[in-house]
Amino acid sequence: MQENETIRPPSGWKGDVMGRKAHADFLSTYIEARVKASDKSLTIALDADWGAGKTFFVTNWADDLKQLDRGVMVFDAWKNDSASDPVLGFMAELQQGMQLLRKKVPLTKKAAADLKQAAASMYKAVRKAIVPAANAVAAGALKKATGIVISEVAEAVQADDFELDIDAESLGSDATKQLEKSLDVFFKKALEDHRARGKATETFRKSLERLVVQLIEAGVMQGPLYVFVDELDRCRPDYAIRLLEGIKHLFAVPGVVFVISTNLEQLGKSVQAIYGASFDGTSYLKRFFDFESSLPPPDNLSFAKMLVNGPAGSFRHTVDYGIGQQVQDHNDNVAKAFQLIADAFNLPLRTQERVYVMAAAAAAGVPARDSIAILWLFFLVALRQTRISEFKDVSTYQLDATSFESMIKRIGRLSGIKIGVSRGFGRIQNGPQEVSLSKVIRTYYEFTLQSLGYLRNVYNRSNDPEYPESLLEFHIGSSFSMPHDETRLGLASYYNLVNSAGYLRV
Repeated sequence: MQENETIRPPSGWKGDVMGRKAHADFLSTYIEARVKASDKSLTIALDADWGAGKTFFVTNWADDLKQLDRGVMVFDAWKNDSASDPVLGFMAELQQGMQLLRKKVPLTKKAAADLKQAAASMYKAVRKAIVPAANAVAAGALKKATGIVISEVAEAVQADDFELDIDAESLGSDATKQLEKSLDVFFKKALEDHRARGKATETFRKSLERLVVQLIEAGVMQGPLYVFVDELDRCRPDYAIRLLEGIKHLFAVPGVVFVISTNLEQLGKSVQAIYGASFDGTSYLKRFFDFESSLPPPDNLSFAKMLVNGPAGSFRHTVDYGIGQQVQDHNDNVAKAFQLIADAFNLPLRTQERVYVMAAAAAAGVPARDSIAILWLFFLVALRQTRISEFKDVSTYQLDATSFESMIKRIGRLSGIKIGVSRGFGRIQNGPQEVSLSKVIRTYYEFTLQSLGYLRNVYNRSNDPEYPESLLEFHIGSSFSMPHDETRLGLASYYNLVNSAGYLRV
């Protein structure tokens, strides 16, 4: 790569509604410039909240780098969270990834043999570096002499207030001598093991470094080896910290770049779970990272599009979007409706995800014959998530239309957001106009206050109602039987559906 050359991988990133490919290209260029300048390993924290698209970003960035002939491996920490030893699990993944790269070297080349030798040296060294030998060597003698399990001694001698709780007189002089002899064996082997591990660790690091250099010389890799560690913030605290410490101390060698995809705030809490609530987890984590990069925050419309195209899915009923101007794409209209509510309530991304998933769950209870008022549904779920007492007042009809309007004026930006209405929507014939979002929401609420018969009469008397009253045409044929045989629009059923969906843990 030439000096200051910008890496521009082939275009991919299908579904990149948040436009983050440019940030991945920037990071690739910056990282490789730093590797070239320092010839050292780099460990980077890729920081973002849960639900902000870290895995999507990492997956597509890794694919870009593979197309550029960089060595790449992706380690899903959450998937491997059940492993008893995080470092051994990570080593297994690294070994597999390196084998795949080695297979790209033609067998006729001398480099293939050199690579095999370097890999064998690395794997042999890591076993000695990770697995302690002292316990296995000393266990038999100590157990035979005293009946004491070696793990109990190991835990005791590591404690600050070490005092072996054994009654020497009850053991007898011979047993006491055997105990002392066994402890001597334990401490001697532990010291030897400590020295051996230090030597093995250095051997491993050198072997890994040599393997990376050989892969580059063989033309298999055109730059550093990228190792992505994803979902670390979702792991058990002890697993997350041990893995992070192992990566930094054992695997960090020149030519290797570690990208740790995580939520640093949550990871800091994991540190405190291990070392105590008063421990400064933030400062501790900074020791491990050469630099941190947050993901560029998406705008609410981009995030809404991601949600609509995500696991929760879109809404496949007949839909009343409620947004005035519409486009032909169904998902884009749903995303626009959701964006209006997210903007109005100033919802954080994580809350937006919960609101969307709960709205999709509530919608599952709407009869297939009924049109779903998406805007109204999103409003109710957001209200329940952020203002539970107001939601209870609304859902139990404690507010008349005037009181409802006063209530929604206190919510974020609900009154300040305008919805554009195109020519021909209702009786508007004089070009584009705007209607406040609060008026649209109030209109939906008024629909739920009136009986179905009353609303039918209102609708029939008006041949061409204006927006938002014209939204009634989507629902006038739908009815829902409430208690005491009171018949209302299907919109009134949303209250119970939304309340039940609100108990989901998302």
